[in-house]
Amino acid sequence: MQQINLTEYTEVLKEHKKQIVIVFLCIFIPIFFISFEIVSTYKSEATLFIEKVPLKTEEIIFRRGSSRIDITKEIIRLRSFDFTQSVVRSLPEKIFFQLYNELSLKERIMQRIKKILGTKAYNSLKKIFGRPAVEYKNDQEIEKSVLQKLPDIRSIKYRGDGVLTISATTQDPEISYQIVNAYATLWQSMNLQENKEDVISARKFIEEELETSSQKLNTSEDNYLKYKIYIGVPTYYNYQEEWEIESVDPELARLSSEVKSCRANYNAWYNKLREIQIWERLVKSDIQVIDVPQIPDKPTGSSKMRTRLMGFIFALFVAIGLPIMVDFLKDYVKKPIDIERLLSVPVVGVIPNMGK
Repeated sequence: MQQINLTEYTEVLKEHKKQIVIVFLCIFIPIFFISFEIVSTYKSEATLFIEKVPLKTEEIIFRRGSSRIDITKEIIRLRSFDFTQSVVRSLPEKIFFQLYNELSLKERIMQRIKKILGTKAYNSLKKIFGRPAVEYKNDQEIEKSVLQKLPDIRSIKYRGDGVLTISATTQDPEISYQIVNAYATLWQSMNLQENKEDVISARKFIEEELETSSQKLNTSEDNYLKYKIYIGVPTYYNYQEEWEIESVDPELARLSSEVKSCRANYNAWYNKLREIQIWERLVKSDIQVIDVPQIPDKPTGSSKMRTRLMGFIFALFVAIGLPIMVDFLKDYVKKPIDIERLLSVPVVGVIPNMGK
């Protein structure tokens, strides 16, 4: 195996020292100036638990259980345009306009270039590097701008077992907190309203069934009394006499049985109505906040000094590695030892380069 001769690489670096300096400066200088546009970012996060419990309203009505909430649909809802729009509209006005005026790194660099080069030169470069932040005038355009920014700012991740995290990273800790808090609060309130609507619809269904059973009970009781009057049975007699008369007349027995059945059905729906009225007062959201969002006190992300240090290391690595890689890939004879290795013959002498 060929041994690495560090002296050879040292000679290569000395030979290409000008190119090394030029490449280093071409890489490091842009990174250095870009680092001035980097601002600190703050991340706020909330952890929520989706409580997957049996649907109580269905248990009351049909005596069976089912899943109240579909986790996949809820995540799709959180990432949807309509929900994002609701979050934006629920933000305080001050936070809304601060978020609107917040520029990305690309937008800040483009504005700095515009100030340095002027409008004409900037317009010619605009098509290559992208468009800067547009100055919107009406409320709809401003809201549209914020809606375009928000998906890049917030993050929604499902951790499994019903645990979900919502986070937001912006240049202002208050904005990050307000966005996460708006997502959590709005999601909880919407889920609570849906649960209340489920209970209300269930209560209406029970009330309709109770009204129907009440009408049937009244009809059966009227038929029973009318038939007793028709056959001349007194309306007032004890239970023993009633049983004896019904055992003699099959039609009276049938009408009596119908009354008892309708009364039992009416009592069952009445009890269900009492249950649903109690449950309506106890209904709650399926979304439980485990870790409430906080206003971050420490910045996250890349700092200016760290960006410069990483840029310095990257530029130095490329500037030194490029000539070494080019020299390594070149297939030519550089020293007498290369001739001996390629031809397997000893070198007798070397004619030096005498110049012109």
